[in-house]
Amino acid sequence: MDHYEVIERALIHIENNLDQPLSLESVANSFNMSKYYFHRLFSAMMGCSLNHYIRSRRLNASLQFIQTGHLSLTDIAYQLNF
Repeated sequence: MDHYEVIERALIHIENNLDQPLSLESVANSFNMSKYYFHRLFSAMMGCSLNHYIRSRRLNASLQFIQTGHLSLTDIAYQLNF
């Protein structure tokens, strides 16, 4: 598996698990990589840290919940694991 494929699969993994606790270590372990190497690879290819990317995706996902108005901000925060 080349580096591009690892990052692509990591992005899919993150999207599918935004409601779960995600950390650098847990995502790196999903791909049998050291967290240090995965961090360098992800940062180099995406231009931001994994934690920054996850926070950004969760914020974007929260907009959909806010616009529907069916959940309180607290419930949205819990649902997206902020």
